Amino acid sequence: MHRPGLPDDATTAAGEYFDPFAESIVEIYPEWAAGLTGIEEFSHLVAVLYMDRAAPRRPDEPLTHRVESLDGMPEVGLFGTRSPRQPNPLGLCYPRLLRRDGNLLRVSGLDAWPGTPVLDEGDTICATSCDPTPPRPTGSAGSGRSTTWNAALTGRHREAVHA
Repeated sequence: MHRPGLPDDATTAAGEYFDPFAESIVEIYPEWAAGLTGIEEFSHLVAVLYMDRAAPRRPDEPLTHRVESLDGMPEVGLFGTRSPRQPNPLGLCYPRLLRRDGNLLRVSGLDAWPGTPVLDEGDTICATSCDPTPPRPTGSAGSGRSTTWNAALTGRHREAVHA
């Protein structure tokens, strides 16, 4: 994973963050590029990251802390945060696919340091996977999510889900 204008070994100081919505580039090995055929039909991807620079969590560390370490914020459990200091060094993101350039996927919403290894990536159907609100009924009464869901399954979800 790369960030335009930043070195791949860039990190942040405690309390500082990279803008996760800045453009990032997921580089797929050239020998796997043909496996990206058709990925442009999806608006979002699933990226499994190896958080190689996150300090390992020690067993004696508390499992709750204040959100973003800010006074006045609620205390929450470790699994209710985006902390890279989880029991394992895996991260999961659902970045928006901006475009594909050969073996390069240009995305926004990849919350990781430049140079973070991407272990796997794939498409996601946004109507069910990355929209924080449930799909709204778009057809006649009682039809549930038929129009949104069917459009996603036929590869036209970019237009239908984000309409």
